[in-house]
Amino acid sequence: SGSGGGGSSSGGSATVGQPGEQEMNFKLAPFVEPNQDTYEGQSSELSGDGLLPLDKPFLKTSGNLKVSQLKKYLYKKLGLNDPDEVEVLCKGEVLGPELSIYFIKCTRWMEGDHDLTLHYRKNAYY
Repeated sequence: SGSGGGGSSSGGSATVGQPGEQEMNFKLAPFVEPNQDTYEGQSSELSGDGLLPLDKPFLKTSGNLKVSQLKKYLYKKLGLNDPDEVEVLCKGEVLGPELSIYFIKCTRWMEGDHDLTLHYRKNAYY
């Protein structure tokens, strides 16, 4: 239960990057196929492809964070061999590595004040 240490130093409320850069909160959760059958009493610990939920699913980061950086974070946290083993999705749509969290919230999320929720799953090609 130490510090997450995902490359970002969370010492107080220091802002990293551009002045006035927007900080964003969002949630990262395993992707579960909407049509996946879930049986009564079945454990929902694992997502459809066996990736575990994160210990701390709520993240606070710069809105400029790119999906490619998020994939690196996930691959370390989930103990995968390669960042490309994991895909990041918003509303079921796989996100390109160059998209920023802020851009995704503005163009894909459309849920008003609700915190952005992104999902992850194993890349089918791995």
